[in-house]
Amino acid sequence: MIKIKHINEDDYARIFVFGDLHGSLGLFNLMLKKINLSKKDLIIILGDSCDRGEDTIGLYKRYAELVRNGYALIHVLGNHEKMMMDGYFGGDALDHQIWLINGGDKTKRSIYKRNLNSFALSWLKDFINDMPHVVSSEKSIFVHAAFDGGKSEEEQDEDYV
Repeated sequence: MIKIKHINEDDYARIFVFGDLHGSLGLFNLMLKKINLSKKDLIIILGDSCDRGEDTIGLYKRYAELVRNGYALIHVLGNHEKMMMDGYFGGDALDHQIWLINGGDKTKRSIYKRNLNSFALSWLKDFINDMPHVVSSEKSIFVHAAFDGGKSEEEQDEDYV
């Protein structure tokens, strides 16, 4: 079932949108410094924070730290988060191989480098499970991939968005 998060853009001083960071914690931190993020701002991550980069776990931990410290951050579910859920947390051998060949091998190294296991990453599993497919306001629609303009938000196909 499609998950939609409704926001009021007027609740925020500024809205920053990032996508496809793929484990690039250093780049994300540089961007935060450049924009001088405040607690009145909102960050929307358009998915794909995992895989391919050097520090997937560090990037997700940074998101959690920001939220814990009172910053507004919403992360949309991307196809790489879906592959990680199926391939790492899901336990199916084929899903695991698909995830690995699509960049999951770097995420796996990030996990091992921090000496973690799936139990220690239950917070990440919960974080990904809570991600909406769509963030919507009166002015904007934020998705990872595409939005079918011929359908309402509720009728969108989760694999399409």
